[in-house]
Amino acid sequence: MRCPKCRCEIGTLEVCPYCGSRVYNPTRTTPVREPQQTTVYRMDRSSQRTSRHISNIDVWSLLCAVLLGGIFVIELLQLIVLAMG
Repeated sequence: MRCPKCRCEIGTLEVCPYCGSRVYNPTRTTPVREPQQTTVYRMDRSSQRTSRHISNIDVWSLLCAVLLGGIFVIELLQLIVLAMG
């Protein structure tokens, strides 16, 4: 199907994506509904910085826990080797 206003091929769409005009489709059995308005929520810069800072703290705390666990395991292995030898 072609848009009567801009003559572009739009298939079975009810609104032309090129010019935005509404197209009457006689083969369509369901009524055409108006598109719903969607609300876009944006975070301001301070809350973006805060969330990024919190995620960085989480990463650093996990990294510290892994490194301290590795140090503990190495010290434990050294103690076992000294006790056996």
